[in-house]
Amino acid sequence: MTPPAAEPSAPAPGPAVRRRPALGIVGPYPPPYGGVSVGIQRLARYLEARGVDLLVYNEAGPSFPERRVVGAGGPRRLLWRLFTAGPRRILHYQSPDWRMRCLVALWGLLTGRRSVISIQGESLAPTVRAAGPRRALVRFFLRRTSAVITANPEIEAQVRALVGPRARVRTIPAFLPPPLDAPDPPLPADLERFLGQRSPRLLWVGWALLREGRDLYGLDLTLDLVERLRGRFPGLGCVLCFSGIRDAQHWERLLEGAERRGLRDALFTVGGLPEIHPLFRRVDACLRPTLSDGDSVAVREALALGTPVVASDAAPRPPACFTFRSGDAADFARATAQALEDLPAARARTKEATMEDNGAKILALYRELGL
Repeated sequence: MTPPAAEPSAPAPGPAVRRRPALGIVGPYPPPYGGVSVGIQRLARYLEARGVDLLVYNEAGPSFPERRVVGAGGPRRLLWRLFTAGPRRILHYQSPDWRMRCLVALWGLLTGRRSVISIQGESLAPTVRAAGPRRALVRFFLRRTSAVITANPEIEAQVRALVGPRARVRTIPAFLPPPLDAPDPPLPADLERFLGQRSPRLLWVGWALLREGRDLYGLDLTLDLVERLRGRFPGLGCVLCFSGIRDAQHWERLLEGAERRGLRDALFTVGGLPEIHPLFRRVDACLRPTLSDGDSVAVREALALGTPVVASDAAPRPPACFTFRSGDAADFARATAQALEDLPAARARTKEATMEDNGAKILALYRELGL
């Protein structure tokens, strides 16, 4: 088991993009492949296919001119660009920085254009709990934001409690389906071999990241799960697909622990895949053992592709998921074993998931705001 491969380099620059689109979207664009970045990528594709003139300001760095994506640079450079040559009608901010949320709302106030803020995870909770200037600033500017999009009803309730009932707030999950009109890109040959040699096959997707001393994405729980279930499922294998490693020391400690417990042959690590949805198709269950969450794109992606999902109850989950108590390793093992012991029934359960057209909902909101 080796650390995930480096992410692919950016393509060579293409033709220059127009500087003043009708719509601007600010946030990360893949790589890395996280829920927010993939959501922005697919939303941009969806909107362009419907003739929307847009530009993505990529906080993750690279420019992809042929895809209407430009590197945002740091906050100062981005704000200068937005004020001097920003979108003509709407600016949609999708990252979690509370200061940028305020500045995007200010941009709308000063330019007379529309601002939209997406809140997709737990990023609002510290502001709700805070006292003093931070809470007051966020309340002031969210009240003056043209619209707020929240990932689940719990976040919507937080927003309404902070800014009042008259704010324009919509709950729209970030998930849009993967492109199904083109052949899947091939998986790496060594990953294909691993998948062919293992059954059942599990998939964990996330970051190696500690939050307040705890493993936010449940990577530690996942390694514990593999150890617990190997006796019941001797051929079990688990793919660890990294969006990135934010805490290298934590990952190294987990890697050493996995080696000591004899889990190496049951694990495969990968990062930087050009598309992840082909991997969702190839596994028997997707794991989401996060300690907190918004509305997981990975969970909805797996369900949309017919793959059973085992997820913590750290956030509202689609009813088709097999849920367990967040942070409870024994309950995680119970829920996963329940899914694996009758895979035909587990796959049939995924058909209960309702996949709404979230792209159409976001476009309709833009239209309301004058796009």
